[in-house]
Amino acid sequence: MDYRVVRVVCSKANLGLCAIFFIVFSIGCSPAEESTSPKPPSNLAANTTEDSKHTNPFTIGYGQEYPIAPLNEDDFPLPLALKGFKAPMPSDAGLSMFFDQEIVLLAETSLIYSVQTSRAYADLEACNFDRDLAQKVVLARIPGLAGETPQFESESFVVDLYCGYSKGGRFVELHLAIFHKPTQEKIAVPDYSDFRKNN
Repeated sequence: MDYRVVRVVCSKANLGLCAIFFIVFSIGCSPAEESTSPKPPSNLAANTTEDSKHTNPFTIGYGQEYPIAPLNEDDFPLPLALKGFKAPMPSDAGLSMFFDQEIVLLAETSLIYSVQTSRAYADLEACNFDRDLAQKVVLARIPGLAGETPQFESESFVVDLYCGYSKGGRFVELHLAIFHKPTQEKIAVPDYSDFRKNN
């Protein structure tokens, strides 16, 4: 069993989540079944736009139910406010400095709440260079964003974008997180009282 941590960044859009700053959830890891289907074509770039409509962080459909069912159901013993999964970063997102991302959903309804990603760098200069590139893309793709690094905000979104060091980390990391404010208001914090009584 592999345990992941979804980091909820406390910001003006996330004040209600500060009490659950770290939400631990489990992802059942089971071997993928061997498939006899043919290998995908090598010219996938031609189908990038269609293939990435459910993974592009700028067109993913925040506030809507994620349409793809999980391959393995979670079996974490506690109720969760949020759940997430890894997805590739599509080339048409324009964020080539990131290789993958975490798509975060409301646990009860599977509404798309956030996309978060990060990458480690050998030095701060390289991280800042890619941060500036990512900032140009984010500002161009999300209308109405105002502010400056590390946080930008619009009527519907809060975006965290910065280079920094994780606690205990050894290398600088570039972090990008996009939060959908209307969906944040729908997050239901689970009641753990029964679990505490039984443990």
